[in-house]
Amino acid sequence: MKRPVLLLLFAVFTGFGCQSPQSENNNSGKEVRIAEPVAIAPILPVNVFGSNLQSILNSKSQVTITDKARLPETIKNYYAAQWEDGYKIANPGEEWDAGCDRGTAPSRKLCFTLADTLAGKYFVIYEQGGIGTIYYVNLFLLSIDGRIMETYAAGGNGNILESKESLINAIAGNRLNVKNGYEIADRLQ
Repeated sequence: MKRPVLLLLFAVFTGFGCQSPQSENNNSGKEVRIAEPVAIAPILPVNVFGSNLQSILNSKSQVTITDKARLPETIKNYYAAQWEDGYKIANPGEEWDAGCDRGTAPSRKLCFTLADTLAGKYFVIYEQGGIGTIYYVNLFLLSIDGRIMETYAAGGNGNILESKESLINAIAGNRLNVKNGYEIADRLQ
């Protein structure tokens, strides 16, 4: 029983068995085997966005939500209080106003929500229209009874955040601009 565990640990720490070799001839005429580079997942920064995203990615209760109706009520109420037009946001694929001229359609579109529902961690990513479109990332940390304990916000107009992979890459590359730090939920509710 101990031998497979030791071999596994050896493979993990040395990278043994993770690279596929290829051949190359050197000046002496002998064949030399070299390893191909291995694609490595981005290393997430140790900050509130990176550590919470890593926690969600490692969770067995990870879900992706693309329907605004499935967000917790406290998050919907937070947006309704923050946005001048209330909780008015389109689901992906629905009509929305991406430009400056406002009609009857929402001026925001939910891209997706990545969540660990058991731990109460929700990354809500939405796009807002105007002169240009801007992506916003809100991280909500909820208590066990569903109250918002902390919120963090970031965004920017140079990021396209339409998938889990694009969120991972934006956080790993520190390409999100912090919008308003964090707020204690007691001030919001």
